[in-house]
Amino acid sequence: MKQLENRYHTALRGTDKRDVLNAGRIYSALRKDGNLILYDEQVITKNLSSMNVHLEVNNPIIVHLKVNPNSLIAR
Repeated sequence: MKQLENRYHTALRGTDKRDVLNAGRIYSALRKDGNLILYDEQVITKNLSSMNVHLEVNNPIIVHLKVNPNSLIAR
């Protein structure tokens, strides 16, 4: 059970909301004999909304991309 709790909290520190949703539901359900209740869903939703999700661009080609407006003209 501790491993599931750690998995959920690790997911919360990440950026993948689907991962948080899945880990949260599994952790919550197994804590209560396999049954999720509305309160569990509300807690997971609150945690999802408070996640600090931002996009990190690690590809320097994308970061330094410049578009020439003349190249957008159809020929």
